[in-house]
Amino acid sequence: ALFDPFLAAEELDWQVLHIAAQGRSVFTERVDPFRYPGMDWTTVRACGYFGLDEQGLITAWRDYFDRAECLAAMP
Repeated sequence: ALFDPFLAAEELDWQVLHIAAQGRSVFTERVDPFRYPGMDWTTVRACGYFGLDEQGLITAWRDYFDRAECLAAMP
């Protein structure tokens, strides 16, 4: 349900600005531009954390963003 508003977008163009890793932890800083039908592009800033297992598969995924900024960007 959390991703439903993002998936309703007509276009997405997630852009990683910075990425850092140590051991099995990966941290990303990114911007998430998206466009809904009949609307101009809007962008939400976000940071993400990924935890990896021994095979490099994602075992944890957390995204952090300003909730007010995100809600203002959605129809």
